[in-house]
Order: sequence, then C-alpha cells, then structure tokens
Amino acid sequence: MKRIVLIIILFATVILCRAQGVVAGAIRIDDIKSERLDDSLRISMDLDVSALKLPTNRGVVLTPTLEAPGHALELGKVEVLGRNLYIWKLRNKAEGNFYRRVYGIRQTIPYSCITRWEPWMESSVLYLANDVQRCCKTILEEGKTTLLALNYSEPAPEPEPVVVPAPVPEPVVQPEPRKILVTRKESISGTAYVGFPVNRWDILENFRNNRAELGKIRQTIESVLGNPDITIDRILLTGYASPEGAWSHNEMLADNRTKAVRQYIMDLYGIGSRQIEVRSGAEDWNGLREYVQRGWSPNKRFILDIIDSPLSPDEKEALIRNRYPSEYRAMYEDCYPTLRHTDYIIEYTITTYEEKDEND
Repeated sequence: MKRIVLIIILFATVILCRAQGVVAGAIRIDDIKSERLDDSLRISMDLDVSALKLPTNRGVVLTPTLEAPGHALELGKVEVLGRNLYIWKLRNKAEGNFYRRVYGIRQTIPYSCITRWEPWMESSVLYLANDVQRCCKTILEEGKTTLLALNYSEPAPEPEPVVVPAPVPEPVVQPEPRKILVTRKESISGTAYVGFPVNRWDILENFRNNRAELGKIRQTIESVLGNPDITIDRILLTGYASPEGAWSHNEMLADNRTKAVRQYIMDLYGIGSRQIEVRSGAEDWNGLREYVQRGWSPNKRFILDIIDSPLSPDEKEALIRNRYPSEYRAMYEDCYPTLRHTDYIIEYTITTYEEKDEND
C-alpha cells in the first residue's frame, strides 16, 4: 500500500479563473491514499469544503482521474452544491454522489473509490478535474490538478509527508461591483386543482390529476427561484372547498388541505413557514355563481337569487338541492370538482443592475 498525506489548497479564483465571483474560497484535500488490493486499486481522500462559498444555484464537480500515456480513467465524481441546485437534484432523483454545502460548521466529505487494476496503472498519475455548474447545466470546465504519482513497479519506502503549494495565480483584474439601479416588488399567481380523497388532506401525487396540478405550483415557484436577482418575500395560499355538506366541516377541510400544500412546498424547496401564509376560503360560492350565470337552466334566475340571498351557506345549499334537484345534480357533477382548488400568489423583489460602460 502507498499512503501519502498531501495537502493542496485550491483557490477558486485561481483554478476557476473564467468564473470569477461564481465560487469563492478554497477546497482543501487531505490524507490522499492509494492501495493495491490484488486485482483492484483503492483511492481515498478527504475533501474539506469548509471555506468554499457557493451561490444557491451553483455547484462544483470534482472528478479524480487516473492518467498514463495512452490511458485515462475517470473515477467517481463528487458534487458540492448550493441549496437550490441540491434540492433540484433531490426532486429529480439524480444519481451520483452529491452533497449540499452546509455553512457554519466544518464540512469534510470522505471520498473512496475502488476500480479494477490494470497494468498501466503501475506508473500512473492521479489528477483532480473540476468544473462549475449552474442549475442542471455546466457553464465552465477548467483544468486539472495533480494529486499523486503512483509507482507500483517496485517496492518503495514509505514516503515522508509532502506539502504541495497551490499554483501561483496570474494577475486577475476583478470586475467592479454592479450598481443597483432599481428594486421593485412584483407578484405572480395561479390556481391549482389539487385533488384529495374524501375527508382527507394528505397529498397524493398519483391521485386524479395531481401530478399536473402540483406541477403548476412547482413551475411557478421555480420560475422565480431560478433567477439570482429575485428574492421571494411571501407565498400566499388560499384554499377552497365545494358547498356540499356542512360549512364548518368544509372550512376545516379547506384549511387542512391548504396547510398540506404549504408543507409540500416547504419540504420541496426548503422555504420557511414564515414565508408561506395560509388562508381558508371555505366554500367557493363565487365560483358556483359564475357557473350558474353561464348555465342554460330556465331556473337560473331563481338559483342566483338564492345564492345572493342573506341565508347561511348551509341553508342556501339545502334550498337549491331540494327545489331544483336536476340543476343541483348537474352542479354536483360538473361544477363542484372545480370549486375545490388552491389559489397561490408569489410576491417577490426583483433587483436590476446598471452595467459599467466599457467606454468609460
């Protein structure tokens, strides 16, 4: 077995010179080991990313690579990701070894990989390739850094610890900070018809058309989260139920189902509960009125008078059901499912910048 304690400081502003400002800080690599195990080779090391600074939608991909003349073999990759990019990969069930960059603690990622032994590996060199990602797209690929030279052609004494200094950076002209031009408040809204089993409020993605309806909410939120110049201020959720049954029961159902949608968003994106406000609209009588107004029934005017009357919601529903049973049956089958919905509004702050004129 060959074991070398090798300390390398990888300054992102040096190695990732074309991505200034994307990644800041350093990655420290300690305790690099190579071990020959009969017909296999084991490579291990510790990746200390405690000093690495990442925007939430960026990530660094580290790929140990063995090379020799005429041969190259990439070993298992390790991805260190900002919060949003990490959540995106979890939600899409991405494969591979990826870790969320956690701040406030010392974060060390242990790395170990076993590959089949090949004769050309006797005098190979272990490199570390790196690139930077934004969302799910690689925007920068950079060179490689030598970690370890393997030599299994003849026995060698245990080497002393070696310290390899970081490469000397070329002079880099840092861009001037962008000047804030304007900050404005905006919002985006939508409606999702998330279905629930009778008298339940747990979200089931495979129930009815929930996959598409929940996709509406995700698409709206991600259109905001994907922009680094946008900050979400508040998400307002308002849930509604249809009028059949007692008002108090429907109000409880609407409230619990809307809270379930809030928890779904919190679990998916890591948004805090204080940023998501929940309101219960109870029974959606406005939606029922619009349905009746568009209808063809000769009793339309009488039904609208009941809806607009000062009667309680339970009295209105019972009166329509008893006096106009055929119209009520049509409302129950055609309209009531559309009255069970969640309206959402995302309020956010967008900041635009004044770019420096190159002629100045």
